[in-house]
Amino acid sequence: MVLAEAMAINDAFVLIFGTMTLLLVVLILIVFAFLFQRKLINRQKAFREIELLLQKQETKSTYAVLEAQELERKRIAEDLHDRLGSRLVAVKLHFHAFKNNPVNNQESFAVGSELLDGAVDEVREISHNLISGVLSKFGLVAALHDLKNALESTKELRVDIHVHHFDERIELVIEATIYRIVQELISNILKHSNATEVTIQLTKYGSDVLVIVEDNGIGFDVSSLNGKSGIGIKNIHSRINKLKGKVTIDSFPMQGTVVTIEIPLQYDQRINSGRPSDGD
Repeated sequence: MVLAEAMAINDAFVLIFGTMTLLLVVLILIVFAFLFQRKLINRQKAFREIELLLQKQETKSTYAVLEAQELERKRIAEDLHDRLGSRLVAVKLHFHAFKNNPVNNQESFAVGSELLDGAVDEVREISHNLISGVLSKFGLVAALHDLKNALESTKELRVDIHVHHFDERIELVIEATIYRIVQELISNILKHSNATEVTIQLTKYGSDVLVIVEDNGIGFDVSSLNGKSGIGIKNIHSRINKLKGKVTIDSFPMQGTVVTIEIPLQYDQRINSGRPSDGD
């Protein structure tokens, strides 16, 4: 009898202890789940705050770019109106006078021709200011990122940009040339390659700038060109040759294309020294 009671008490103790242990384990799991969920919520909150911060920064940058672009448009409009408009009106008047009486208005023809030559110079200067103005404000790296944003907004192309050792600006003429070359390459990629991804690498090392543009398109047989490059490729070669740089095109069918461009920073010294370019 005593043994049975002892066994019953022991069984009850084991049951109570087991129940308490189980409850403790459940409580620990609940606390762990609560802490984990809280940590997850805090992390999501931090991510949202970072996202909002980035959105604010992006909005701020966008407004700054739009404002600068608007100011640039106004400046160009003023240049066209003030510097070119009145000159063209004067040209028209002088040629109109010559048309009505060509014998006695030879001087009007001469003055009109001189004014027309000046108008051509004005157009050239305004065009130069248009290019140099944008790049001088934002620089090559910023201009390439603007190009990236514009391309990716179409949902047709993903663009990755990697920049190395561009802590300082380089000469504006080189920046403008590189930008135009990249634009031309992107245009060719969109027209011919069926690529979905493009990588642009911009590296400054020593006295040279290295530009690599790579795509994952259908590629082509480089040997098939045989000196019959299209207008786009010819324009690229022409721009590079003017800066005494060199270009290499590596491509194979279904393996994409890699265009490597090397441009000397001190291009003017190489031109004066008569250094031949690879395309000469």
